[in-house]
Formats: sequence, structure tokens, C-alpha cells
Amino acid sequence: MALRSEAKHLTIDVAGAVGEFAITQEDGQQIYDLIHPVLREGRVVVVDFTGIRVLASPFLNMAIGQLLEDIPYDRVDRLLVKKGLSQHDTGLLERVMVNAREYYESPDARRAIDTAIANAAEES
Repeated sequence: MALRSEAKHLTIDVAGAVGEFAITQEDGQQIYDLIHPVLREGRVVVVDFTGIRVLASPFLNMAIGQLLEDIPYDRVDRLLVKKGLSQHDTGLLERVMVNAREYYESPDARRAIDTAIANAAEES
């Protein structure tokens, strides 16, 4: 079972939900859809990455990074408990969080990033 909900918190077994490869945006969106409403209620979410063999930034951007669009960084940092991450994956998640925070909190950064993405899409 990928979810275990208790009165004060929700535990998400990422490997149980998406398999051992957490790489796609679609899978990340699935995890975000589970996390977001619980954090909005002010409840703790334990995200357990045990069993994940490959973790990629597109997954993390969707699953975790986009939480910062409408939930303050401090609240996400306080209520989101990460479990089962390697040291490398912890660093990757930290970079995703820093980038997402800058993107959502700085209109100038958001415009620059959106422009760069649009330009890259036109070139391909």
C-alpha cells in the first residue's frame, strides 16, 4: 500500500506508488496530488523514498517543487518529512527546493526561467 493516513500525518511510500524509478513528471504529479491537500490542512506528510533506485529532478520538481507555488517554504520545510534518501538524493532535493523557492518568490527569476524554457522549446 502506497498510503498510510493517520489523524496527524500521512505517509507516502513513493516506491509503492510509482515503482523504483521516480523520474517522470507524471509520476511526480501523482505524488504532489497526494501531498498538497494534506500540507494545506497543516498536517505532516512523511514521504518515504525507501526502495527508489533512481530519483530525478523532473519527478522532484513536480512532486515537491511545485508545492511552493502556494505554500510558504517554511511551512513545507516544517511539515514535509523526507525519509529513505541517499546523501546524493538529499542534495538533489535541496537544489530543487531552492530553485522552486526562487522561481515562485521572485517574479524576475520566474520571467527569466520561463523565457529560457520557451526559447529552448523553439530551438528544438
